[in-house]
Amino acid sequence: FRPALVAAALALGLVVGFGVAQLGGGDDARTVAATVDQGRLPDASGSLRIQGDGENGAILSVQGMPPAGDEQVYQAWVQRDGMVEPQPTFEVSGDGGGAVAVPDDLSGADAILVTREARGGARAPSEQPLIRVPL
Repeated sequence: FRPALVAAALALGLVVGFGVAQLGGGDDARTVAATVDQGRLPDASGSLRIQGDGENGAILSVQGMPPAGDEQVYQAWVQRDGMVEPQPTFEVSGDGGGAVAVPDDLSGADAILVTREARGGARAPSEQPLIRVPL
């Protein structure tokens, strides 16, 4: 239990640090609302905070998400020109809230997607997106 707690604290620190470094201080940030598959996640919502033109990535925040399960995590993806590029995985807290840094350049990207994947992440999505943020 202790290693999982340390890993969760480290991941939260990474997301917060990335957010402060990339998105803090500027007034040219924008927030884009997520589209959620309400059939699979009826209580979920999300938003993507993008600084400038997105060349420094973004922060995806979610609320009302159920835990992914013991053997699964949520994974973000960047969709560009019909292809998807894997991004970091993340977990949600007991209240369903979570965040993940999307570090890739989002210039020219079509959307940010979220799926459930096996712990450790995947190279390609194994299911239809649960969340989609159009860019």
